[in-house]
Amino acid sequence: MKWKEKKSVKRDELARLFQKLSRDIAGGVIEYSGRSVALPEDMEVEVEYKEKHGKNKFEIELKWKKKARGTMSPSATLSEAPHPVVKVASIEELSPWKVIRFEYPSGGDEAVLISLPNGELRAYSLVCPHKGKYVTWNASSRKLYCSAHKAFFNPEDGEKIEGPGRERLTRIRLEVRGGEVFAVGIA
Repeated sequence: MKWKEKKSVKRDELARLFQKLSRDIAGGVIEYSGRSVALPEDMEVEVEYKEKHGKNKFEIELKWKKKARGTMSPSATLSEAPHPVVKVASIEELSPWKVIRFEYPSGGDEAVLISLPNGELRAYSLVCPHKGKYVTWNASSRKLYCSAHKAFFNPEDGEKIEGPGRERLTRIRLEVRGGEVFAVGIA
């Protein structure tokens, strides 16, 4: 996901924006102009002042490696941050072993909803905890599979069944409200 906003503001409005961003950063999620980004505990900050083409420029840039690269633990970081409520599916569209991909907690964070044969629902981040590669649904084995390391995960509890590493998949909390399934947090 790439997002950039540019606008002219007065100095006092900019100060209020920085105050809001400061509170959001401390809370672990930046919320701005309808966008929400979960932040890791550790980040690199780059502050730069420069003059270019007759204009002064002051930049503050926060950088961190994506969870998909295995540099941060999704469960450790995301479970502490406030989470959005995202509609995933309607109960009527679910059947045993139905799998629905969605993004949670923000755009670009791939996840999957699995409808188990007993009617229970499970949702997990698709980031493999071993090296941060993406897992996929293997319909023939009815398990989540990481092709990078030949690892299989149990769809009932996210536990690793086979392959390197010991960690389970990051589970996403679900709620059913009025016949709709919502992702509401990281378990």
